Amino acid sequence: MADGAELAGALETDAPRGPSEREIWFWGLCIFLLTSPFVYQLTGIDPSREIARDMSTMRRTEGSGVLLYVLRVAVALAAMLSVAPYWRTAVTRLSRMTPILLFAGWATLSLMWTDTFSSTLNGLFALFPLIITGFCLALRLPPHLFARSFVYAGAFMIGFSLIYIFAMPHFGVHQQSDAAQSVHAGAWRGVYPHKNIFGGMCAAYAVTTMLAGRKVLPSIVFRIVQFALLMVMIVKSDSATALAIVAATPFVVGAVLMTNAIQRTILALVIVPMFIVIYSQLETILGLFGRDMTFTGRTSIWEIAPDAIAKRPLTGFGYASTTYGDFMVELFRRFALFDPHNGYLNIILSTGFIGLLLFVATFVTAAIVARRMYLVGGATRAAAFTSFGIIVAWLIAMFSESQDKPLGAFAALAYTSLGLLVYRNFAPAEEEVPGVGGIAEKPPKSYRLGKGARISTDPVPAIASSR
Repeated sequence: MADGAELAGALETDAPRGPSEREIWFWGLCIFLLTSPFVYQLTGIDPSREIARDMSTMRRTEGSGVLLYVLRVAVALAAMLSVAPYWRTAVTRLSRMTPILLFAGWATLSLMWTDTFSSTLNGLFALFPLIITGFCLALRLPPHLFARSFVYAGAFMIGFSLIYIFAMPHFGVHQQSDAAQSVHAGAWRGVYPHKNIFGGMCAAYAVTTMLAGRKVLPSIVFRIVQFALLMVMIVKSDSATALAIVAATPFVVGAVLMTNAIQRTILALVIVPMFIVIYSQLETILGLFGRDMTFTGRTSIWEIAPDAIAKRPLTGFGYASTTYGDFMVELFRRFALFDPHNGYLNIILSTGFIGLLLFVATFVTAAIVARRMYLVGGATRAAAFTSFGIIVAWLIAMFSESQDKPLGAFAALAYTSLGLLVYRNFAPAEEEVPGVGGIAEKPPKSYRLGKGARISTDPVPAIASSR
């Protein structure tokens, strides 16, 4: 049995020297896999065949998503194993995830009143691995490498999508033979089942690539090439929402994070006239993208949602429910659709106004954390732009699509990015520490091992080392 001094020396020798670039690429692949790519293959669905649904439950009668769930659990387990030796720190810092855990807890409580128990259970099974993975990655990585892993996830999506589009167009491009989406024939959908999902994901990755400075991603050539490819994919997806996300997100992120009075003034001088012009010419602008003032019929959908919400305004009908009372049946009867095409309505219908309040509180907290990271400067400032950019892009996307669904691609990306809440105790006055890649936090606690030896119980500086 080694004495305390020997054990402390062994721990110091064996302490991890920080994640390598290869590991960051690995986490980028994991994040990409969390976004439910390859849906048709993993669920055994042929896009040319119409999906049969049970009209009493609005659920599919064929195609199992079990492999999608298994993949998420596998990624979450890998993330947990990466920080397993430092479980004391993980337990201590779990409290930093309180905002999103409160929302997840309320969603879990909805099992008691949901109108589709199994769907709510499946939704929770899809949600928790995302929260766990984001939390563990933020523990494992310093802010700038955490942000870089999301940029690398975009690289994986580009690569696999190009393979699908050119080698397997039956899956990668909407076809005239598509059972339910022939109207989108010719639009790219990449590794996802619909062009709006693909376009939204391209927009999110384009924003992260745009906002990633050289301290997040040193190679400017990589950033330019990736951004250019993503913009081509957005255009080919024919997603108007995706273009709006790319245009609006940088301004929103800047407005939230920037504190310098001159910067805010310049931003206001740009945004205000732009908003006035867009609002006055909205009908013309929408017409350029083949849309109208009803946003392709979405406003008609939203008009019938209040009647369903009024039945259970506080609690909703259950997280990730498929019926929402009779709302989905009525929606299908009128419009042949299966969701309200608005993420905020979806949250109210599923978890009520209580759930919406907790949801909004989560992102207000994320904005506060990102702002404090911005004030630190350096690599942490760049990480704040990149990570918070994903969240803002998601919040914008939810106005036109039900992007809140936990098994969906965009929600998966955003919920994982909420790992930045782990950085919430970083104070603006603290200085960035070379070799640690993050922030100098309060000195870690330590405990005696014997014969006067002491070791730290806070491993994150060691984990986060970029040496």
